[in-house]
Amino acid sequence: MNEAAKSLAQMKKANKLVRLAFRKNGPKSFKRGQGALLQALLVDDGATQRDLTKTLGMRSQQP
Repeated sequence: MNEAAKSLAQMKKANKLVRLAFRKNGPKSFKRGQGALLQALLVDDGATQRDLTKTLGMRSQQP
C-alpha cells in the first residue's frame, strides 16, 4: 500500500470515528472529540480503528 493510500485509509477511519462521536455526544463535544481524535492520530500514526476507539474511550459498533 503506497503512502497516499495509507493516508486516505487513515482519513476514512478518522471521519468514521468523528461521526460516531458526534452521534453519541452531540454538537457541543464534537470539537473536543475531533480534537482528541486528531491528537491520538498525531501520537500514533499507525493506530488501528480498534486502537483509536480504545484510546478515545468509545465502544466499537458492530454491523
